Order: sequence, then C-alpha cells, then structure tokens
Amino acid sequence: ANLAIYKALSKANKNHWIVSALPVTIGGLGVALAKKVIASNLGMDLRMLSALRLDKLLFSESTGRVVITIDPKHKQDVEFLFGADAHFLGTVTSNPVLSIDGITINAGDLETAYKAPLKDF
Repeated sequence: ANLAIYKALSKANKNHWIVSALPVTIGGLGVALAKKVIASNLGMDLRMLSALRLDKLLFSESTGRVVITIDPKHKQDVEFLFGADAHFLGTVTSNPVLSIDGITINAGDLETAYKAPLKDF
C-alpha cells in the first residue's frame, strides 16, 4: 500500500501539484502538522473527520502517511490520483495558528513547546 502512495506522490510532484510535503513520523500527525506551521509561519484550519478519538488520530505513529499542501486548483486532480488514500483536512491560512476542530494554538507557542526538551543544549 505504501508503494502506491509513494508513486502517487512522485507523480503529483512531477505535475507540480504539491506545494509542500512532510512524512508523518515520530509524534504522529499532530507533530507533523505543528512542524509545518512552525516552518512556514503560516496557519492551518483543519477538521478531522474520523471515528478515532482526536488524541489517537493526532499522535498515533504509523508508516506511509504524508501531509501535503497543494494549490486548491489541483484538489480534484490530487484526490483522483490518490483515491481513498487522500484525506482533505482543511486549508492553509495566512494567520500563523494551527486550528484543529476548533482547538487553536499559535505558531510561537508550538515552536516553544517543540524546542522545550532541548532548550538547555
């Protein structure tokens, strides 16, 4: 299943549909989303449509997941290419705040929390 996702990523990238991409690794989806907000100083307004509890959805670790951002004009192309593996979560915003199902945190607070374990090094 992961091979199909990686092939679709490659094709979407060759077609210049992907603005940014980040694999979901240690810390899960929540950490990947926070990293994207911190790095870009842009925000995200997201809705998690899942039967899973929000904490499980955001912090479960598994292989083969990638968060991509796209230009909205390519949404249908990307959804067609990825099929059932594509899950539209929301939009990128100019306000540097991560909002997930109405829970919000600004980029500065995310960065402070992300770097806190290594602050003395």
